[in-house]
Amino acid sequence: MADFDIDVLVLGEHEVFRRSFTQIEALEDRAQLAKRWQELADGLEVHASAEETIFYPELLQGVDHAQDDTEHAVHDHNEIRDAVRGWTPTRSAPTRGGRRSGTRAR
Repeated sequence: MADFDIDVLVLGEHEVFRRSFTQIEALEDRAQLAKRWQELADGLEVHASAEETIFYPELLQGVDHAQDDTEHAVHDHNEIRDAVRGWTPTRSAPTRGGRRSGTRAR
């Protein structure tokens, strides 16, 4: 099995999600918007669940002072989950703190 850097993978997915939010913002067709939003929501949930069940427990085992960062990240995931559940194709895309969800640098 090839070696890979999990940090690069995780951060790369974060960038993919940011680009997806930007692309979704440009959509005007409600059917296409709903389809793309559901795809993004599904991907966000898989990503967050993997981080929370695989990555964070390992991080907590191997990195001093990771507890606060991990708790903050899980909190962010839960905010995104709440925003995703509350969105419908008839409303604007969810925002956090005046920015669209997922636009926060991580």
